[in-house]
Amino acid sequence: MAHTEAKQSRPVRYFAVTYFDGEEVLSGGRQSVFRSKRLCRAKRIARSNMPLDADRMELVEINGADFDERREARRQCSGELGQQ
Repeated sequence: MAHTEAKQSRPVRYFAVTYFDGEEVLSGGRQSVFRSKRLCRAKRIARSNMPLDADRMELVEINGADFDERREARRQCSGELGQQ
């Protein structure tokens, strides 16, 4: 009977990552906020986007509204750079 029941998918989780060089915060990461269903995948994404000069990272789970705010702010910032 269990085979006929639909598998329940994992909920989407939102993450923000900050990279550090010593105590200095770096802003060179390609993706500072992203979505993932699994923590291990989120860690892998964060490590793959880590700048070469960073020596550590801080990965935190955030709520969906905070994710949307950060993503929109980043898009506006990159849009302004593209217009210059």
